[in-house]
Amino acid sequence: MPDSVRARLTLWYAGTLTVALVAAFGLGHVLFSRSLRQRMDHSLQSSADALTKLMEDERLEGESPSAAAESTVRESALPDRAVTVKDANGVVLAAREGIVARRSRAASAASDAVVRFGTDQRDVERVVREGVAHDGHRYTIVVGSSWQPIWDDLALFRRTAYLVVPAAALLAALGGWMLTGRSLAPVVVMCAEARKIGDSNLEQRLPVLNPRDELGTLAATFNDLLARLHAGITRQRGFVADASHELRTPLSIVRSAATLTLDRPRREEHEYRTALQVVADESRRLSRLVDDMLTLTRADSGHHSLRIAPLCLAELLAEVSRAARVLGAPRALRVSFTFEGEAPFTGDEELLRRMLLNLVENAQAHSPEGSTVALHLGSHGGRWLIRVRDQGPGIPVDEQARVFERFYRGEGSAPGGAGLGLAIARWIAEAHGGSLTIESSAPGGTILLASLPTRQSQTLAS
Repeated sequence: MPDSVRARLTLWYAGTLTVALVAAFGLGHVLFSRSLRQRMDHSLQSSADALTKLMEDERLEGESPSAAAESTVRESALPDRAVTVKDANGVVLAAREGIVARRSRAASAASDAVVRFGTDQRDVERVVREGVAHDGHRYTIVVGSSWQPIWDDLALFRRTAYLVVPAAALLAALGGWMLTGRSLAPVVVMCAEARKIGDSNLEQRLPVLNPRDELGTLAATFNDLLARLHAGITRQRGFVADASHELRTPLSIVRSAATLTLDRPRREEHEYRTALQVVADESRRLSRLVDDMLTLTRADSGHHSLRIAPLCLAELLAEVSRAARVLGAPRALRVSFTFEGEAPFTGDEELLRRMLLNLVENAQAHSPEGSTVALHLGSHGGRWLIRVRDQGPGIPVDEQARVFERFYRGEGSAPGGAGLGLAIARWIAEAHGGSLTIESSAPGGTILLASLPTRQSQTLAS
């Protein structure tokens, strides 16, 4: 088979049509041959019946058998038929050789079958034999006709097929070549346009000539793929740019602290301790930032597998609340925890703990000193509902849709944060078949709502 789709389609089209025409002409030949044979048999039978009636009439008029036979043969208006009249002993009383005299004599010598074929296809004869009885005497009238006229008609039929089938196949090939060329023209255009698209112009799209046909659907699907690819690369570039920006600050602080400490030969012990403390703090921030970015990168690539095991959400929230009290102690932040049940669940305990800590740390970062961060676990509509409420200034309406974006830090964000905590928390909730939303936000407090399915057969994302 040729490599070209256009050539293959043309060959299949022409080949299929050729096979169909050959089958149609073959069936037509069989049916046409049967029809001609049946028509000849009917004609021969009618001729034999007419001659039989004529022979009976001649005998009723008192003619002798020989004279009646001669009159019957002479008066029959059948120039293309060979007619023979024989007595009961097989003696020929009268005969007339038509167009096929030799075949007629061969047929008249036959003694049995009413209708028969000859043995030679080029010398075939159709014969009808009719019996006549009068005054106790029996006679046989034989009417024969050559098969050659029918054979000539069938030969003409075959010659017509020999001309029509190749001509139709050629026309089909030409038409198929032109039709496939027009049909595949949009593919050629799409290929040319696709070659022009690179990482620098992913916003370019393929032309959709006819959105209702298969090629239009293909172009639209490819355009959707380009849109997703463009969005993914744009998001990746933004992630890299934001990560570079976030990493640059702590690295600059570490470098500056080390440079200032080392620019003099000797310093006091407290100065070295202060510099090392700065380096340690920024190193912890860098470690946390790198860990968060690695988590999100694995989540985006689908390579972060969940370690699924049964757990109790109430116990997990109790542990998180105890850790949050320690974290909030320097600012006199209180943490309260209430629950309506043990809340059995199946999921990744470490990831869920990280999600809850991120939510609590976010609430503490936006709460004034001496305020309370409240955690509540309940259920509704077949889902576990975890609410984390702070007493902060609230999130402006125009920022609420962006607080879960990576590296987003709105006005009033806590210093030192990278803007990844809520993004990671939302991903963990969604990976467990749940969601993370802002239930309410106003001056005086914000409530973040994490919703998880209560059924043990949650659909967990890997």
